[in-house]
Amino acid sequence: MASRRGRRIVTAAFLIFAAAFIVTSTVDIARGVYDEHVASTEGPPPTAACVEGIKTLVGALDRAVSVATSAKDEPSALSAFSSGAKPEWDAAYGTESACSTTPQGKDAFAALVRLRAADESFLKRRVAEVAPLRRDVDAYLR
Repeated sequence: MASRRGRRIVTAAFLIFAAAFIVTSTVDIARGVYDEHVASTEGPPPTAACVEGIKTLVGALDRAVSVATSAKDEPSALSAFSSGAKPEWDAAYGTESACSTTPQGKDAFAALVRLRAADESFLKRRVAEVAPLRRDVDAYLR
């Protein structure tokens, strides 16, 4: 009788611990997925040079994507994207060093680098999806 009671207590304690762990983990994951506050609030804000540099580089990315979307294949799209991002992205190291002075600046520059990678990935997918349609149209024009 005592061993059965002890087993029930241990089982109940384990279930309570497991339930608490699951609930806590679920809340943490939900906050990470659905939280709208992405920017870090630790430390001082990015410097003015960092902010201006990032704005300039974002503008260059927008221009590069615009130029590269009409490319017919992936190599030419990536080449047009790279050319379209110049001359601003040739001097991106200056913005990176201006942003590296604060934690928020580092996070902002990292977000910018992720944006560039996403833009390049978008172009690759777009070319892959549109290429067969371009070939169909070209076939009718011959």
